[in-house]
Amino acid sequence: MIDGMSTDNSQPVKLPVPLKYASLFLGGGSLVYFVCFLILGPRVSIHLTSDPASALVANTGLSLLFFIQHSLMVRRPFKKRAARYLPERFEPAVYAIVSGLTLILVVLFRQHSDIVLVSLPVWLKPVQGLMVLICLAGFLWAGRSLDSLDPMGIRPRRQSRTDPPVLKIAGPYQYVRHPMYFFTLVLIWSTTVFTLDRLVFNLLWTVWICVGARWEERDLVRLFGRDYCDYQSAVPMLLPVKPRLKDR
Repeated sequence: MIDGMSTDNSQPVKLPVPLKYASLFLGGGSLVYFVCFLILGPRVSIHLTSDPASALVANTGLSLLFFIQHSLMVRRPFKKRAARYLPERFEPAVYAIVSGLTLILVVLFRQHSDIVLVSLPVWLKPVQGLMVLICLAGFLWAGRSLDSLDPMGIRPRRQSRTDPPVLKIAGPYQYVRHPMYFFTLVLIWSTTVFTLDRLVFNLLWTVWICVGARWEERDLVRLFGRDYCDYQSAVPMLLPVKPRLKDR
């Protein structure tokens, strides 16, 4: 967990109101839309083709679009180039807006397949509902454990930060290094009907989450150095299979 608090006396810089509400509406709204899609299926979508092969190609392309956008915009080279045209305090909100728009496109234009590969018994539906609730609670738990978490980029930001980031371990981060990714994986696979398009979707997003976590680890090692290396050796990356790490 990154503690980005500053000890300087600079005044916080507030986000412009239009940008703030655009971030909340598109960034936050897209997450709600995505979770509803995972739980209920494609209830609101635009049908473009009935051909299974064309549908899979379209769905794969949409997922890749989100992967590229989501991963590219968090990389340091991209941020350095964007800083020439975009004030730093606006970057998190713009990222949330662009990510939200891309995620909405992924769900809205997703092509549903009627080919059912696996259909689990109806009595497992309550289990699915329980898993969903656990995941939502897990997201809240992980978010509350991060003092500096601001996914929509709407908190007032200081113009300068003089203190280096400090690695703090709390909440679910004592059990797994990326609890948000872990709960996302559980949520993605918490379904009782696997159509062809849903199985391909799950596999693609699982691979991307695993690869993305690896990329993120490199940045965290550069940021925290030896402290994060020790954390890596003590706590698993995605699956909480080791004993709990003591609070740090």
